[in-house]
Amino acid sequence: EQIDKGGNGTVWKAKALGDSCAVAIKVLNNDVNENDEKLARFKHECEFCKNTNHRHIVKILDYVAEKGKAYCVMPYYPKTLRTVVKTENDSFVLLDYIIQLSEAIRFIHHQDGGIIHRDLKPENILVDSDNTLTLTDFGIAHFENSTETGKREWLGNRRYAAPEQLATDEVTRSEE
Repeated sequence: EQIDKGGNGTVWKAKALGDSCAVAIKVLNNDVNENDEKLARFKHECEFCKNTNHRHIVKILDYVAEKGKAYCVMPYYPKTLRTVVKTENDSFVLLDYIIQLSEAIRFIHHQDGGIIHRDLKPENILVDSDNTLTLTDFGIAHFENSTETGKREWLGNRRYAAPEQLATDEVTRSEE
């Protein structure tokens, strides 16, 4: 079943035959998986998420990133922060969400010379049935040791951009 559709691809919910655990499969659009730059960013995102073990960073279970076919498989999450904040009224739960998200951001800011997500928005924060947040969609993240994206390159949603990015077009980690 299709659960999301964005500019770069579609996300499907699936189950392996005989398995009760659902997974999400993100499939890149044909125009995206034919673009060398976007395909390289997708591969970098998948490698990072597959090799990272943090409870608030999405875990890519497996992926294919080749011209003509690009997809990744990850755990399925029933909700996003966008859907949760519409109904959650418990201030302690909401505060816990802020703490969990802060842990995820702190973690990525200290990896590989510093990763800047650049697309933090409620739809990219997944929530499981135990109210654990998971940060996802590192497709336009700036990895400090990578040439795939530049610090001044606009790729994300301006509505959720950091104040320093709106003022100077440059993204930074919080410590800078």
